[in-house]
Amino acid sequence: MPAHSTCKHCGSPVPANREDEFCCAGCAYVFDLLHQQGLAHFYDLKGGLSLPPVSPQSLRERDYDWLVELGRIIVPQGELRLALQGISCVGCIWLIEKVFARHAGGLRVNVDVDVVHGDLALSYDPAVFDVVAFARDMQAFGYLIGPPREGEERKQTSGLERRMGVCGAFAMNAMAFCLPAYFGMPADFFFAPWFDMIAAVSATLAMLVGGSYFIEKAWRSLRAGALHIDTPIALGIIAAYVGSISGWIAGVPGLKYFDFVAIFIFLMLVGRWAQQAAVERNRRKLMRDTSIPDSVTLLDEDKPRPLSALKPGVRFAIKPGQSIPVACRLLSPQASVSLEWINGESEAQLRDEGQMLPSGALNIGSCGLEAEALEGWQASTLRKLLEARRSAEFRDLKLERLLRCYLAIIVVIGIAGAVWWAWHGSGVVQAVQVMISIFVVSCPCALGVAVPLAEELAAARAEKLGVFVRTLGLWKRIMRVRRAVFDKTGTLTLENPLLENADVLSRLDAEARGALRTLVTGNLHPVSRSLFDAVGPGAVNAGDVSETIGQGLFFTDESGCEWSLRGGPRSSARIA
Repeated sequence: MPAHSTCKHCGSPVPANREDEFCCAGCAYVFDLLHQQGLAHFYDLKGGLSLPPVSPQSLRERDYDWLVELGRIIVPQGELRLALQGISCVGCIWLIEKVFARHAGGLRVNVDVDVVHGDLALSYDPAVFDVVAFARDMQAFGYLIGPPREGEERKQTSGLERRMGVCGAFAMNAMAFCLPAYFGMPADFFFAPWFDMIAAVSATLAMLVGGSYFIEKAWRSLRAGALHIDTPIALGIIAAYVGSISGWIAGVPGLKYFDFVAIFIFLMLVGRWAQQAAVERNRRKLMRDTSIPDSVTLLDEDKPRPLSALKPGVRFAIKPGQSIPVACRLLSPQASVSLEWINGESEAQLRDEGQMLPSGALNIGSCGLEAEALEGWQASTLRKLLEARRSAEFRDLKLERLLRCYLAIIVVIGIAGAVWWAWHGSGVVQAVQVMISIFVVSCPCALGVAVPLAEELAAARAEKLGVFVRTLGLWKRIMRVRRAVFDKTGTLTLENPLLENADVLSRLDAEARGALRTLVTGNLHPVSRSLFDAVGPGAVNAGDVSETIGQGLFFTDESGCEWSLRGGPRSSARIA
């Protein structure tokens, strides 16, 4: 066991098989880089806060062609807003500012952080500042940047945030002006009517701004013949508000719940915002799979086109490290692809000109490929897999039946309670109080937040482990599963092969280790990925790495020494 039981960089537990006081090679690399470049003050600012481990996957070479195109077409020039992943503390903000400041042409950088997303706003001189170099520099420290959020996505998130903020102010206002009554303010006090009016107006505004969010969702579901989880929440809000307005107009103090209405709406919005924050954070993981292209380049055109441009017979290019979006016929002489998304096998597959490449196959070669589409993007298996959970919310018939029965029982109990209290001479006011109390207390508030949040987190966790959940209805059906049958061993293989003699890498001298890192950096062959994770990121030698498909990787360093990484039996590898 190492001297430190927790990682010196991120604070995660150190595995028993590591003796360098780090949980992974990524954290060790970033720790050394911070000290080498005089940025160790980052740890003083971080304090005792734990950080996410720096996955070696995040330090692999990434395609930033989208960033070059975005910087070219953005208006005004020299102004960029990007998504940011990996930030967790004030030390991260300090470090990003330091990294940005050492790039020529950088004018201003602003980091916007909340629990939903991180945004990076850049202002720079486009004639001097190298955006891609800055992105790669950020990546070296474990921070990933991605395309800015879609306009509709940003609008929905900011809309809920605005509702929550405004309703929070209304809730505090309503509570402040209801508080004197709780402390014994007499009803004939000169300012008492004004206090009631301000509390009523605050509750009404909270109802219009925040309560309408839940009422609208419930109403839309009822019009569609379904029951949404927000339906009982809307019922409780309406009952409390109508009772409060009625009590205020009739001069019945016991029915005034203005402070409750405002704070209840605010708390419901906070819960829904927290739920969406977790969902959004999982859906926007920039490291999830960068191989899936957002666009494609047709062979007879220079500019990228959307994937919808792919039709049968269209010829297009496939970059190294990119997933093949549609089933196609290979036009290049040879290709090295991985079918791990399709059959679970991580071993590289060779394809010759004229052979078919399935949708979802990964180009793990060092060269681009040319292919002819055999199907359109709309019919692609990859599109169906990716869009399965992005589609509209599915109807959970069991949940609808449960809500229908639940609402019927609550309404019956509420009305029966009111009738009972009125029948036994407690008065109409107390009877209405009882009914409103039942409707409010019975709101399944936690259920309305917890169920969709738990389903999304479980699906995100499964996807991280390589299991794609096509519909969230899986969680209801999976309880009936009693036996799982696997048809072949490939279904159970790991993403990357394990190194049988990993200790050999530790015995390599600095020159050989640098050569090996140069060969495997940026190559997605399963053996290369395993070697990269084992040797860790770092400086690479100058020189272009070439690949002979099926034979290995080659490059010549500055001194003229030739290095190669060749395949062997059982997916082994040897360096020469």
